[in-house]
Amino acid sequence: LGLAERAGYFYELLRESEEYDRPELWRRLAECRCREGDEDGALLVYLEAIRDHPGNHEALVGKAELLYELDRIEELEAAIEDMPAFTLEEVQFTLRVAQLLYLCGRHSDFLAFALPPLATSLTALRAARIHEAARPPLSESDSDEEFAKEWRGKKTE
Repeated sequence: LGLAERAGYFYELLRESEEYDRPELWRRLAECRCREGDEDGALLVYLEAIRDHPGNHEALVGKAELLYELDRIEELEAAIEDMPAFTLEEVQFTLRVAQLLYLCGRHSDFLAFALPPLATSLTALRAARIHEAARPPLSESDSDEEFAKEWRGKKTE
């Protein structure tokens, strides 16, 4: 048995446990299948994860990323079309899908996916900077060095 085959065997065993049936395991198992030359088996890992965990965004985006790696662009585009909308809190998934759209040459769709979370992030960053600028200093001698000394002194007390 090759290394990928052995690792795949152990990942399959772990997957049977609810505690380990998680996105990182799915990704690693699919990677093992790809290294073994079993592209359909790799895709099946994500299809089973989606079946067992409907609506899991990590599984949906992982499947789309795998389809891109396998150069199955038509299936990738269909998978993206079938994805539910992501909330602003799920920005990491939105940006991963946006990247896939960009790589497929769908630049206007890329912008439609990427701009809302980026605009929200910029607004939040600006608000944080304004809040930080308005905050008075903690003390007259507010240097990092003095703070560290003071903190170490409190820690040993």
